[in-house]
Amino acid sequence: MQTRAVAAFVAAILLAACASAPLDELPQSDDNLVSLVEEALSRDLELFGTNIRVGAINGTVTLHGWVELDKQRQRATFVAQGVKGVRSVINNIQLK
Repeated sequence: MQTRAVAAFVAAILLAACASAPLDELPQSDDNLVSLVEEALSRDLELFGTNIRVGAINGTVTLHGWVELDKQRQRATFVAQGVKGVRSVINNIQLK
């Protein structure tokens, strides 16, 4: 009987811990992060028509590709940093 009480107590603690972390605060998977950053970049008017590739490892996003203006290169970093879950951005975008 005591074993069941302990198991129930542990289950209650684990359930409370899971419930205390909202889903939007849980870490994003790298694949999901890539999708979110790609979507954010595609919606930005200053980056329209650019071909920027995105990768992510442990929350660090890497941007690759070519743009016409340095302003676009800087904007891509800004947009990527604004995506929830991005820890840092490495910008390897080159100017044409």
